[in-house]
Amino acid sequence: MSKDNENNGTFYFDTNTSGGTLFINNASSTGIGINYNDQSAELRRELAATKHEYEKLFRHCQTLEHEVKRLSTMKPNHSFSSKEIKIMLSRMHPDKNSGKEIYKAITQKLLVMK
Repeated sequence: MSKDNENNGTFYFDTNTSGGTLFINNASSTGIGINYNDQSAELRRELAATKHEYEKLFRHCQTLEHEVKRLSTMKPNHSFSSKEIKIMLSRMHPDKNSGKEIYKAITQKLLVMK
């Protein structure tokens, strides 16, 4: 315990538990205040919030993985036959359409489908 004469008779008590300080001020009115800085409680709250966020992101990842599996097993509703793709390629080929960029892009997509 120590007395601080410069601060109008405020007494300070060091509590040695998690760095807390208890002070008593006996100025015009008597009051007791506790300046308690519990770092471990703050860290526990932060850990709980982080854990909650991790679990939320983990569930979201599981949902996305499930969706990827579902979509990868689906077959397209509107697929073209090999013959249809050949016909489209013959009509869309860039050499037959003045080398325009749109026909190049369409031809590349059709070649992937082939």
